[in-house]
Amino acid sequence: MGYVVLHLEKAKGNDSGMTAHIERKINPKNADPERTHLNRELIQLPPGVTDRTQAIQHRIASAGIKRKITHDQVRAIRLMLSGTHEDMK
Repeated sequence: MGYVVLHLEKAKGNDSGMTAHIERKINPKNADPERTHLNRELIQLPPGVTDRTQAIQHRIASAGIKRKITHDQVRAIRLMLSGTHEDMK
């Protein structure tokens, strides 16, 4: 029996640094660039939205929020699910 880990993290600001990391606009040292074609997007972006940063802004704009969202408020929750190869199959 293996393990599964669910990690949740608050994302403040525009989250552009994490967007660049996830979308491989920058190549982290621990990522194999020859395997990025194996990555899967589980959620499709809305029409006209090209990256995660725009998707976050689009969701906030279309949510019907009447008050101002300040720069230090949480704008999204990052979720990462990982585990052993066998359990993730």
